[in-house]
Amino acid sequence: MRQFSFLCLIVVVSSVFFSCNSKKEKQSDTHTETSASVAVQKDTFSNGIVIPSVELRNNSSMSFALYLPHQYSDTDKLPVMILFDPHGDGSFPIYKYKSFAEKFGVIMMGSNDSKNGINFDQTNSIVQALVDEALQRFHADQNQISLAGFSGGAKVVLMASSQMTSILSIVYCSAGLPQLPQQLPPALGITGLKDMNYTEVVETDQQLESNHIEHSLIEWNGKHEWCDTSTFENAFYWIEFRAMEKKVVVLDGNLVQGFVKQNSKTISNPLAEEMRLKKLISFLNGVADVSKYQTALESLRKEKSFAAGQEKQKSDLELESRMKQNYFECIEQKDVTWWHDEATHMRVSKSNAMNDRILGYISLACYSLSNSALKRGDYQKAEKYLAIYSFVDPENIDRAFMQAIWYAHAGNKVGALQLLRDAISYGFTDKSKLMTDESFASIRNSNEFNEVLNKLK
Repeated sequence: MRQFSFLCLIVVVSSVFFSCNSKKEKQSDTHTETSASVAVQKDTFSNGIVIPSVELRNNSSMSFALYLPHQYSDTDKLPVMILFDPHGDGSFPIYKYKSFAEKFGVIMMGSNDSKNGINFDQTNSIVQALVDEALQRFHADQNQISLAGFSGGAKVVLMASSQMTSILSIVYCSAGLPQLPQQLPPALGITGLKDMNYTEVVETDQQLESNHIEHSLIEWNGKHEWCDTSTFENAFYWIEFRAMEKKVVVLDGNLVQGFVKQNSKTISNPLAEEMRLKKLISFLNGVADVSKYQTALESLRKEKSFAAGQEKQKSDLELESRMKQNYFECIEQKDVTWWHDEATHMRVSKSNAMNDRILGYISLACYSLSNSALKRGDYQKAEKYLAIYSFVDPENIDRAFMQAIWYAHAGNKVGALQLLRDAISYGFTDKSKLMTDESFASIRNSNEFNEVLNKLK
């Protein structure tokens, strides 16, 4: 399974990845078409094929993955969805969701440059460059530009869209921001019930409500990863309905009815039923009559079972917050033997979404602490953090890679090479990172290291 370490750790660490120093002034949303006096070679990309890497016309050091649906031509203006993966793998979400690009007639572009580890000024520039590329090179409809991101990519989308008035809508998956910008386009949140950032996404949705920004929230039965395909179809409905609402495109009654049919089944759980009704209202606002859903929602909220469900949910989230804080303190206070037993118990006995989220939280804490300890050369601390990390999240890519670094510094060539093999088996693909990290300088010329390299793409 493809796994990710999240971008920043609220409460635990305020370090490592994105700087929150965004530009105060808005980026220009004026886009200039390529001058007719400049000869530009005509593109010959095939429709219906994922192209993993396309260089930007104006900056060959940057690239993106591309999918042009069968409806695409260089004369018709189609909507575009630009996606941001936290590891800079632009093709991954496109491969996963390209069937919807066909169904809805949407150009998909995925950044290969925006990734965890760079600040918001840099990612804002990347977003702007891709928007310009979409408009100038693929003649995308300037009124139908949408952004979607997962984890660190969700943060990129939230920040960049606050700087650009040309964005129609956004989709932020598995991450939010502790403090939202005041201005954002219509925003759809997606989070897994087992996602370590579940509460963060819920809190971001509540901020959007407080700021009177058009929004909706989708939950699915998953962990911290790009959501399953059936869930992500909502993202395409969301961007299509926002275009209809703004009268950018003609109302499609069949599409509306299809969406209503998909979400017509009443749910017995009162909180889940509230989410269903809120989803219908927010998605169809300005597109169809939602009065019957509003009436049903008002009635639901008056029921005793709804109030009881709300109270339990609040109590559970408060308990989860206390448990997370306690486990974080235990990272320093308890030894590795205690952690081995505790993590084993948690992983074997996990029976609810809260336990999954807590394990994910501990994994994130260990990532941040291990990374910081390695950078400052505190290998004794790093050894403990990485051991705990391996107990709570044994198949994590970043854990295996950092543990390989630790072994290399300890002079354990065999251990370092084995952990690199493990990282690759879990999904590590960054060959350049492996080639440039100084930790592996002493083994880089060995036959065994070259064998490891050959396992990468």
